[in-house]
Amino acid sequence: AVTALGTDAIRQRMARAICKFPSEWSRDGLESRYNWLKSPHEALTNPLADEAFTKLIDHARDLAFWEDVSDPDFPHANEVWHFPPTAFVRHFRTCGWFSAAEFKQFVPRQVLREGPHHAVYYENVDWTVPRQSLIRAHGPSLNKMLRKYSINSPERVSSFFGNAMQETIWLSALHENNPQMWYFPWDGRGFLQLTHPENYAGYWDFKGIGGQISTETRHRILQAHSLANSHRPQAQQYNSDSVNGATPLVIQYRNQVGDHDINFDLIAPADSAGFYWSKTGMVRYADQSIRLERRAVSATPPPNPQHPGNGAISVTKIYYHSGNFRDASAIVNLPAAVGHPNHPFNGYVARCVGFGQVLAVTSEYLFPDGHGTLRDFPEGYQPRRD
Repeated sequence: AVTALGTDAIRQRMARAICKFPSEWSRDGLESRYNWLKSPHEALTNPLADEAFTKLIDHARDLAFWEDVSDPDFPHANEVWHFPPTAFVRHFRTCGWFSAAEFKQFVPRQVLREGPHHAVYYENVDWTVPRQSLIRAHGPSLNKMLRKYSINSPERVSSFFGNAMQETIWLSALHENNPQMWYFPWDGRGFLQLTHPENYAGYWDFKGIGGQISTETRHRILQAHSLANSHRPQAQQYNSDSVNGATPLVIQYRNQVGDHDINFDLIAPADSAGFYWSKTGMVRYADQSIRLERRAVSATPPPNPQHPGNGAISVTKIYYHSGNFRDASAIVNLPAAVGHPNHPFNGYVARCVGFGQVLAVTSEYLFPDGHGTLRDFPEGYQPRRD
């Protein structure tokens, strides 16, 4: 039997064994349960002397509590089933359905974002009412989307939410809503911020409702968008809904992907993100090996418009890069940057902060600090718990 325990297959099966034996927290029978420690055998070459054994039993008796519990449903100390805790946790992690409290843990307490002229800013992220409301409304749809599109491992979940949180301003908004951008009103909507009419149309075709939009309407919208791109200072002369050919049905479908009212549509914001995950092939990069690389940057608080002349003192902040996550982020943001590590694209540092946070929450990956010590949470960040 002892030899068999050295076999990997046997050890793996034993690690999942659910066994009934007396509770270690019971005072009754302590000496008889631990008496084997006083005799030499193949598992114990140096048995305990009487003095050491007595000290151990006294300590165990002080910790024991089983007989102090007054509960009719509490089993007798000799009738206790023991579950292997780590195997139990790993099994329940395969559930893949996140509660509102778990989604809350995805959002870092402090984040980094890139500014103009290579600046990096750090700022706190509070668990505000809009964020609570968004998760309360869309949490079930997010979970269904994760199942539907097989975003079902820590690596995939962290790649998805590392991008989704940056795109939605840390789960606070489903619509970019920036009229100053040349591509407005075809700006970002949903958890991965579908942008440009061709991506919206692709989602509608995927859903099976694209046939309700005529070829002529599509052509007019795409032509107007192309002209807006070519004449960006005058973009709204071409892209505005009053002139771009969008019908009321098109506008309705577009707004369903992400509207000001977070309760407007409880399916499309998450489902469109799953569609875009699938369309772009993010999974190819999410499933590649994660190699966490600690990166340090000098960061300041964002400029204060009321005191523009006040120079903020920079401090060192940390984020974690992994090549596979960079490519997963690039494919949904700037495909030309895939495989080109020196090609910048929007918000990568912020995406890394979210990626590291979710990876820490959903997995056992360890994060190297400045001394090479492995931590269970990204350096400089604190878990967000109730």
